[in-house]
Amino acid sequence: MLFINSNDIIILGDIMKLTIELFKNYNLIENNLLNYGFIKENNTYLFKKNIHNNEFELNVFIKDKKIDSNLIDLSFNEEYKLIDNETSGSFISSLKEECEKVLIDIRNKCYYKDDFKFPQSNRISNLIKEKYNAYPEFLWDNAEGSAIFRNKDNDKWFAIIMDVNKNRLVKNENELVEVINVKLDDLVETYLKKKGIYKAYHMSKKNWVSIILDDTLKDSEIMDLVDISYNKINVIKYYLVPANPMYYDIEHAFDNTDIINWKQGKGIKVNDIIFMYVAKPVQAILYMCKVVETNIEYEYKSKELNIDSLMKIKLLKTFNSSDFTYDDLVNKYHISFIRGPRPLTKELLDDLLNK
Repeated sequence: MLFINSNDIIILGDIMKLTIELFKNYNLIENNLLNYGFIKENNTYLFKKNIHNNEFELNVFIKDKKIDSNLIDLSFNEEYKLIDNETSGSFISSLKEECEKVLIDIRNKCYYKDDFKFPQSNRISNLIKEKYNAYPEFLWDNAEGSAIFRNKDNDKWFAIIMDVNKNRLVKNENELVEVINVKLDDLVETYLKKKGIYKAYHMSKKNWVSIILDDTLKDSEIMDLVDISYNKINVIKYYLVPANPMYYDIEHAFDNTDIINWKQGKGIKVNDIIFMYVAKPVQAILYMCKVVETNIEYEYKSKELNIDSLMKIKLLKTFNSSDFTYDDLVNKYHISFIRGPRPLTKELLDDLLNK
């Protein structure tokens, strides 16, 4: 068995050339091979597929992460090579198309493609995907190598990977590099003292830094800064939300569960905290809840109430009806209108969190 080398293309013919092109810039996910149907023999994975009315057998070999394939003519039980001067025929074209379909399916299910040019850039991108379920978004046609990562709950960017000439960061260094920009705010000056970290390119130099992805810093060190950036934009907000017992039995909503659906509040996102004020006859804050899911499709219309989406909220704490009464809100905290989600005063929030 001969494994692919670019110099062998003429000898091996079009099927080998096809395999080289299809798997160029793709990386193997070895754990997927057995589930796909490959059989492992010693250090080689083998997959066989009969094609073209069972007249041919396509064999795909993977060894040391290198992929190779051949085509067996089952009538003669010998290798069939798609020699270049045969490729114009419809029969050959049809056979190549079937081979390509099988190879692309293997690629789609057992390989992934690099998003960026440099190894550390791809490793960091994969770590961000795993930890934050955030995938690179290539937003600019004129900057194909640049991608942003955003918090899916609030759509804010927390990291940007881009290619840039190094002289934008360091004088007299003229080479293409990839950098990741992260938001550090008040920590910027502290980290600029560290090798491999520079004033941000194409972002606010007061709030962001650029880190060259050339293994000057370890992956773990870079991910520590990505974590800081993510937390900077993942600010938890606190809201006071009204509940009317005339429309919903909120006092018994948490009797058998700690998670309920509630009307989606404008601007409220996952991980935000809501304090639920229960109207007459209770007239007090009874519950502290965490938002665990938002923008759930739902439609309800009545004379008194319109709902076009829901959020899931999880009970964290219950207050006594005498702890934070309406009179307390008016006289002590200077809050008199609670007709929709509204922010809390610092004094009220401190007292609620410390209760």
